[in-house]
Amino acid sequence: MKTFLEYIAANDNKPPTVIDKIANDNKKPKKKIEEISPPGWKGTTEAMKKHKDITNPWALAYWMRNKGYKSHKNPDSTDK
Repeated sequence: MKTFLEYIAANDNKPPTVIDKIANDNKKPKKKIEEISPPGWKGTTEAMKKHKDITNPWALAYWMRNKGYKSHKNPDSTDK
């Protein structure tokens, strides 16, 4: 990343704009989010990942658990 003085020298003595600052922020590496299933729901979450219609199996698994649903899969995705 350039220093402020290097930036001004390279851009005809114009200070950086908000758009330049946003563009530089997007270059930072993104943090990887851990995929954590609800306790006892790992097999169900793994089975959900195979369905193309389910975009976020972890959120769906937590929602189902909070609604009172029970997991019907073992941790290795086989039926109980």
